[in-house]
Amino acid sequence: MSKITTLFLTALLFISTSVFATSASDKAVKVAEKKTADYVQVLKLNGNEQAQVYKILLAKEQNTLAAKTEHKGDKEAFKAATKPFTKKANRQIKDIVGKDKMQKMNQFYKTQRAENKK
Repeated sequence: MSKITTLFLTALLFISTSVFATSASDKAVKVAEKKTADYVQVLKLNGNEQAQVYKILLAKEQNTLAAKTEHKGDKEAFKAATKPFTKKANRQIKDIVGKDKMQKMNQFYKTQRAENKK
């Protein structure tokens, strides 16, 4: 009986671990898709630009989620860990869309943050 219980608990552990891993990667994909949609809507990106921006944002979100789990509960360590690849991602996107469009996007996000505070 204990072997069956052990096997059942082991299977349950593997299933729950795989479900969590899938949901975390799905979250990164959803956030990257939403942010890419914002870029397309605000900046009127073409298909090539959209694909490049999505790729960069997806990598950034995956790194952010990894840092979030690694530095759980320590906001300062999380900020320090995410700052380098956030800067790198922003610089890469700026190279793709241009300085003027990047300023327009930053203004869009600034406006959104102000509206959310109300």
